[in-house]
This record gives sequence, structure tokens and C-alpha cells, in this order.
Amino acid sequence: MDGTNGTNEERKGDAKGAMNGKPSKKDVANDFLLCNRCGSCRSVCPLLPVYREEWAGGRGKVELAEGFFKGEKLDDREMQKVFDLCLHCMTCEENCPSGMRADEIVMAVRARLAGRGAMPRMKRAALWMLGKADGILFRPARALGLVRRAPLHGVYGRGPLSFLYPLLGWPRERFIPLPAGKPFLGSGTELARAADIAAAPAGWTEGKRPRAAAEGRFDEAKAARLLDLVAAARRANVAAGRRAYFFVGHAVNQFFPEEARAVTRLLNLLGVDVIAPKNQVCCGAPVFYAGDIAGARAAAFDLLEKFEGHSYDWIVTTCSSGGLMLKEEFPKLFDLTHDGYFEIDWDEEKESFFRVPNRSMVKQEYPRAEDLYRQYVGGKVRDANELVAELLGLRPEGSGLVGIFDASAAPAAAPAGAA
Repeated sequence: MDGTNGTNEERKGDAKGAMNGKPSKKDVANDFLLCNRCGSCRSVCPLLPVYREEWAGGRGKVELAEGFFKGEKLDDREMQKVFDLCLHCMTCEENCPSGMRADEIVMAVRARLAGRGAMPRMKRAALWMLGKADGILFRPARALGLVRRAPLHGVYGRGPLSFLYPLLGWPRERFIPLPAGKPFLGSGTELARAADIAAAPAGWTEGKRPRAAAEGRFDEAKAARLLDLVAAARRANVAAGRRAYFFVGHAVNQFFPEEARAVTRLLNLLGVDVIAPKNQVCCGAPVFYAGDIAGARAAAFDLLEKFEGHSYDWIVTTCSSGGLMLKEEFPKLFDLTHDGYFEIDWDEEKESFFRVPNRSMVKQEYPRAEDLYRQYVGGKVRDANELVAELLGLRPEGSGLVGIFDASAAPAAAPAGAA
């Protein structure tokens, strides 16, 4: 055992501290100790009503994982089928009274299975194709004119290739969207300056008033308050020369370029310059959540190198999985925290699970990863909505958007920049 993981008593102490609401180091080995089999996760798991089997829920997966890491005879292919069903919605974690992280345990099992070669070949092929999607899918589709002609939101219907779906075991009704005519990255300038667009004029809401007023949804005071907040944020950010790196993400880039343009314009309106380099790459989320940790680590480092050399206050994204990877999973992949990426093992003598760090291997293979992460990513990642709320001075304790229009609130102050 590695001494950095502490004794069995220390690990149990960390677990008890977490259950009592006291700060403790996160460690996946402690998550096994935290599960008290209460079944709270069963009531919220979206899979349980579908499969109606114990293994479908968080509690069942934790029990299977315990047997798996203890070396019980469990078929790897069957384990792969069960643990591939987890959606990583983290609802079980949010509702667990003891704070047990079933999603981390699921990831540990997937990683061990992938390391044993249990990942299905079709899944490996699909992940490979996903990584090459721009060259082997999107560019050919655009060359053949297979692009959407209208906004994608709210669209449902059969695609032009739906007649092939039964060959893949899919129903004909499955909807696979077509890409937009042009991706966002590369179709415009890489730097959108706030100074290049006009500030919101006093009559900015005039065009909205007639219809909204007729429906009883327009409030003059609230509109004026919003304009004041936007103007204050714009003045502060332009004066400070603040800039955001827009990490677009593949799905938004290929399918929702209008969303990326709207985010860029909104941040410009708030006085923030936006850079969106066209050489952005995938964060590695698809292969990471499939359990291919080595592949995810390589993709993550490739992205870290793309940030190098740029200057910005925030990394902003509308991709939830990409934001989560940058905030939470990159430090684990490069073992920058006590909860860093791991192998799980079982101590028969002490009857306890423990985490086996691979810090030395990561340091040898990616010696620059820690410096790149701390300089270009750590503390800077924001969801687009999160950053807009921050720029407008929306208080965390406020009740939703109502907080923006609180007349007692002070005008938006200059934001605090990157941590």
C-alpha cells in the first residue's frame, strides 16, 4: 500500500467526518465506506424504473463493485453491460445522505474493465470515429449537402439515412441531427472584440415592448434595471481589458453554431473580448467516461497545450461535459489532487479498500501537465450562464433571475477575474 493513503483508521475517520458534515479529503476508497445501503439512490435513479432490477441503481452497482474489487468471480462482459448503463447524471450522489459518490465507483470499475480489454469492439470503433468525426463525417456530409436547413432546437423527424437504422439495430424513428451548414470555429474571426460592437442603447428594448406588453410580460422598471447592469458591467470590463477563451466543444461547433455566436455577442455586449482559436480539440470526455483513462489523458494534455500561449481571464463554455472535465476531471487525470485518478485494490488483512495512485507514471509521461493546468485552466472555467451572472453581479443567495432586478442591489461591480 502507498503511505499517502493513510491507515485504515485514518480512512474511516475521513469517511466519518464526511458523514458528519466535516471537511475531509475526497478519496474514492472512502466512498465504499460511506454507502450504508439505505436505498435513497433507488428512488431517484432514472434507470431503475426501466430495468426494475437492483443492479440498475447506485446501491446495486456499489455492491457489485465491492465484489469485483475483492476478486470475486464476476464475468467481465456482464459487468461491462451493467456499468455501461450508468448515465453519470449524478442524481444518486446529490441525494445520498452520507455523500457517497457512486459515479466515482462506476468510473473505477469501467477503468479496470477497459484495462482488461473488456470494452466492446463496436464501442472502441465508435469512439475512434467520434475522434475523427470532422474529417470522416462532417466534412463529407457538408460536401454532399447533408446539412440542416432550419434551426435544430425543437426539431423531430426521420433523418435522410433512417432506412439504414434497422441494420444497426436502431428503430427507424431514431432522430440523428444533421450538422449546420458551417461550423462555428474557422467560419469567422478568432478574436471578437467588445469595442467592435455598440453598447446596448437606451431604446434597446423598444422592439420587444409591443408584443411583451400585450402579453403582460413587460416591466419598464426591470428593463431599465437590466440595462443599467449591462452598462456597468461593460464599462468595468472594457476598462480592465477582460477577455474570455471560448471553449466551444464539438457538438456546439458542428450542430449549434448560432448558439456560439449568441454567446460571443452577449459577452462582447458585456465588455468582454472573446477568443475562439480554431485549433481547439476534444476534451476527451467520451473516452474518459467509457473508461479509457490513457486515451482521455492524452486528449486532455493535447487540449492543455492548445491553451498555452493565450492570455485570458476565463475559459467559458456552453458544453456541460466539457466544463466538468476541465473543472473536475483534469486534476484527477493528472493526479493533481488527493482524489486523483486511481486504481482500487482490496486489503484482505485490514478489510478495507484503498486507492493506488499512479502519480509517478503521470509525472513521467506528462511532466508539463501540472504547470499547464495551474497556469491556464485552474480556477478559470465558467459555464456561459455562470459567467454572465457573475458579470451582472447576480448574488448566489438571490432567488434566480429575480436577483438581477433587485432595486436594493448595488450596480454590477468590476468582476474579480480568475482565481
